[in-house]
Amino acid sequence: MYPTRTRHRTPLDPALSKIPEPPEEFGQDGGKFYECYDKLAADMDEETTYVLKEQLEGLLLFVFALTRTPQAGLFAGINTTFLFLTLPMMWSDAFMDTNALIGQTNSILVQIALGRNGSIPSYVDLPSTSYTPSSEIVTINVLFCLSLTFAVISSFLAMLGRQWLFYYRKQGGGGPDRERWEQLQRFLGARRWRLELILDDVLPSLLQMGLIIFCFAFVTFLRTLSHRVSTIVSIPLLLALTFFMGTALCVTWDKFCPFQSPLSHFFEGVLHSISRIVTLFAKGFISFSQSLKEVWTTGTFGDQRHTPAQIINAIQEFEFNSILDGSPRVNRLFRTLKSGRKEDPLESLQIFALQRSVCTSEDPVTLLCAVANIPTITNPKHVQKLWEDKAFQERLIKLYMGSFDRTLRLLGRDQVDLAREAEQLYGAAVTHILFYLDSVKSISDNLLKCLRDTEGFKPLGVRAPKSISADTLPVFVQTSLAHALISILQFPPLISDVQNLCAHINSCSDALVYPDWKLLSLVSWAIAQLPRIGSLYNSDFERMARAFMGDVDTTPELINKAFEVITARKDVYTLDCERVLTNLLTCSSQVVTDECPHPEMRMDQILVLLRCAEKALRSASGSSEARTLVGRMRDAVSPKFKKACVREHSLWSEITTVSPEVLDTLISLFEALVEPSPTKSSKDEDMQTFRAFKPLLDNILSAETVFGWESGEHTADELPTSLVQRLNTLRQVLKQFIPDLDVYQDDLETPETDDSVNDGSSA
Repeated sequence: MYPTRTRHRTPLDPALSKIPEPPEEFGQDGGKFYECYDKLAADMDEETTYVLKEQLEGLLLFVFALTRTPQAGLFAGINTTFLFLTLPMMWSDAFMDTNALIGQTNSILVQIALGRNGSIPSYVDLPSTSYTPSSEIVTINVLFCLSLTFAVISSFLAMLGRQWLFYYRKQGGGGPDRERWEQLQRFLGARRWRLELILDDVLPSLLQMGLIIFCFAFVTFLRTLSHRVSTIVSIPLLLALTFFMGTALCVTWDKFCPFQSPLSHFFEGVLHSISRIVTLFAKGFISFSQSLKEVWTTGTFGDQRHTPAQIINAIQEFEFNSILDGSPRVNRLFRTLKSGRKEDPLESLQIFALQRSVCTSEDPVTLLCAVANIPTITNPKHVQKLWEDKAFQERLIKLYMGSFDRTLRLLGRDQVDLAREAEQLYGAAVTHILFYLDSVKSISDNLLKCLRDTEGFKPLGVRAPKSISADTLPVFVQTSLAHALISILQFPPLISDVQNLCAHINSCSDALVYPDWKLLSLVSWAIAQLPRIGSLYNSDFERMARAFMGDVDTTPELINKAFEVITARKDVYTLDCERVLTNLLTCSSQVVTDECPHPEMRMDQILVLLRCAEKALRSASGSSEARTLVGRMRDAVSPKFKKACVREHSLWSEITTVSPEVLDTLISLFEALVEPSPTKSSKDEDMQTFRAFKPLLDNILSAETVFGWESGEHTADELPTSLVQRLNTLRQVLKQFIPDLDVYQDDLETPETDDSVNDGSSA
């Protein structure tokens, strides 16, 4: 829960001429977001502590006289006065014993004066020894003392609360970054331990309980004096109590009722808990009754048949064991009690800072800077934690829906470009959350439906700007392109929409000069869908989500399809084929040459990328820049192969560990290039490809190579059938690739049995 008091509001800087863009990492936007958040957090903390301090001071002034004003300490003074009157009634009056002794003395004197010798009565037990206060007196004093006790406890807690608030606002030093996260952890700790609930509800409720008990004691005390007076006084007190209870109940019916009090909050919690308990009990009772009926009638418990007595014993034993056995929650509790609670990691604090900024701020700059940092969160667990906050969900969707009109109202109706940039930023943040929650299917479906049912998707011309600045980071380009593609999935596009999308793809591809695997994957997917752009629907969302996340298994094939669409130059609309092809090759070459390494990229996938680039180079006109990029990719493959697949076996030999996938991909690479090459440039490219691969081919096809294949190591005279077949296929493909080549001509003999190793002694 976040405070719903006065929101942080700062006028938008009239000199604002640029909407912030997502930074490369969270908070790395020149300190804009942290500056706005620090101001917001300081204002909110100051307001919270001020309100609580005012309430605590009022409580202390009402209970005890902390000033010299006669009104101060009213309740404690009145309560003490009545205790001064009622406490002496708890024991006997000393005058009763005095009167009894005086009476005895007078009797003795009378007997002496009359000269009588009769017995003189004596009081062995004085009246005080047998005195017992009435039950009414005991009840009155108990109530008055209990009322004063509640007042003292509330005042003590109020003083303690002032110390808590002082610690909450105390500056720890160590620089602005440390102070920011330390204060945020204090805020989270105060929310976790319900500081505001204790100071705002528990303390006043103690004092209110003391006042109610005092009223009951007062009426009871008056009843011992006069029933008529007691009845007259109890009427207004009863009306006041009824009014108090009625105002508290009103809040349970209307949550915006102004009669808020600790009692009304208690009633709300009780009614909510009762409704949940009744609902759960009803569902559980129905389910248990059906299961018990089925078990009792069929005698089946699990996969075996049992008697009813055995079933009951099994249930009791299960419940007993479940209580005794250490559950994960119990074990976690004991670990926490032993070592204490760990501090929140920085990533969690950043999530809370985002939630707090979006949910509580009304400052447009703060909101824009906060939303710009959402696409930098790439951990799905953190994104899910961010989206689990219902207040954050509602607030972000509301901001997204009205971002365009709200920006126009703030900046002026002539600032349409800035309004569209602001709308694009909010859309990028929502799109980022949508794709990173794709694994949580129910959440992503609900979010997608919410966007579809609102004004989130307008004509694509607004969603897809035709130009993107050169310094825009890939993460913003990626989310912007994905947002435009979602619009295509939701509504059948017009020709003008597709043309706008192609123009947007042209601009997005320019961002590939800053190599980004996910952006390369999404741009390739978008280009590959152009021939069927009119038939896309929601069923393609999952494939688009895999492309957005940069699935390493499917992206190389997407790049291949994108190259095929570009080189075919059919159904490309306004796509700048040369420009996009060069950008795709630039990013692909940076991936292969380790300028932008992918940690999960396998050797066979690297060969697939090179095969796509080689085919595209031969199918297109082939600019000098494209040839240079493909040449860099060729030159990088052989060293990467040696690093990944070759290791020393002895001083004179090496072991080449290749998988069937690597050999198959290598074969398919040369098969794809075995095509008529009418131009001299194509033949030149073939020779350059062969020269780049010659060290790799020499290693694989050498008779001295020791292969690490599948489950063992094999020399040239004991190779498994599957490996021999692939090596022979590779030789045949190389003959077709360069017919004049005299190297690698001799095929290996295939062993008689598959995957067997020939015995050297039998040879």
